[in-house]
Amino acid sequence: MPEKADDPEPLVDGRAMPPWRVALGRVVHWVSTLAVLGLGFGLTLAWIVFLCWLAYAVLRLMIE
Repeated sequence: MPEKADDPEPLVDGRAMPPWRVALGRVVHWVSTLAVLGLGFGLTLAWIVFLCWLAYAVLRLMIE
C-alpha cells in the first residue's frame, strides 16, 4: 500500500541524512550536470566544425 504524504505514521522510521551528505549530493549532481552539458556542447561544436571543414573540402574540389 503506498504511503500518503499526510500520513502521520510513516512506514519507514529512518534517520535523516547528515547535512554534509546532502551537500555532497548536491555538488555531485551539479558537477555531473555541467559535465554532461559541456560534453554535449563540445560534441555539437566539433560536429559543426567537421561539417564546415567537409563543405570547404567539397567546394575546393568543385572549384579546381
